[in-house]
Amino acid sequence: MCANTGTGDAFNNQGDATADFNSIITIAANIENSGGGNAVDISGRDADNVTFNGTITDTGATTEAIRLVNNSGGTIAFNEQVDIDSVGAG
Repeated sequence: MCANTGTGDAFNNQGDATADFNSIITIAANIENSGGGNAVDISGRDADNVTFNGTITDTGATTEAIRLVNNSGGTIAFNEQVDIDSVGAG
């Protein structure tokens, strides 16, 4: 279980093509966010895969819940239930 009740993100990954910060990531745990951040925030990836094999739940009221921006390559897969109950800004 990966849980967040604070202001940060429950799961955050920022790639960087120039520094080769991309890698294959597999998350086999449930992710819960009830705080001010996102349940999942992934940005700047240009290669390799990110796979979520657990449920994702977001009940926070201030963010996008799942934020995927500036990703130009690779695959981001959600293989289980995603439950978003938020009134986010995004």
